[in-house]
Amino acid sequence: MKTIYIVGFSLILFIVILLFIMFSGGKNSVKINLPFFPIPTPITSLQESSNGITKISTTQPNDRANNIPADTTITLILTKPIDPNKPLDIWIYPEISYTTSVQGSRIAIKPSSPLLPGTNYEYAIRYADGTISPTYNFSTQGTNPTPGVQDTFGREDDSWEKHFMPDLFLANSTPYSAQDFSVTSSPSDASPSHIIFSVLLLGNPDASKQEFLSWVISTGVLLSQVNQLDIHYQIYQPEH
Repeated sequence: MKTIYIVGFSLILFIVILLFIMFSGGKNSVKINLPFFPIPTPITSLQESSNGITKISTTQPNDRANNIPADTTITLILTKPIDPNKPLDIWIYPEISYTTSVQGSRIAIKPSSPLLPGTNYEYAIRYADGTISPTYNFSTQGTNPTPGVQDTFGREDDSWEKHFMPDLFLANSTPYSAQDFSVTSSPSDASPSHIIFSVLLLGNPDASKQEFLSWVISTGVLLSQVNQLDIHYQIYQPEH
């Protein structure tokens, strides 16, 4: 009976020693390696670094500023450096002659002559990717400066659409019919802001096409802007 107790005690002691070796970090211990999951970069950071959007961050004069000197230089600071190989398109109303200089993300617009006194000026730029900035506004020194923002674009004249959106500008003159052609316009199904022009050539195709292009130029669209238009030509086929 005493022998059985000794054997049982020895067996328990052996199990305890074995467990101690397994979990004490010895050479023969069993290690469980848990998988490592790195913390992912936030999606917003990825978007900002790879698809950063260029926009105006600072203007001088400040937007909606009044009593600005007539010899002021308009200075814009963008959120990204300006690519000298992709010049920005600048629109200023009332129109002025000016020169520009670019340094990094800074662009200076210097009028060639003093600005008109007491006049409200508005301006915008079209970025290299084709998007258009908001409009900015300031008033010059002089009698009766115009306070606040005046939405002259598309109201007092159509210079804004003609300059930046020739397709929308031309669409305002359609539908139109002439002896050698007829033209209609409609928004694209994919993008309602994209205008498609459907031109039916009624006479000799080459001559009718030339007549249509002459009409487009007569509306005020620049020849350099014609290539921006989405024009679909169709030759008239009389029924027999």
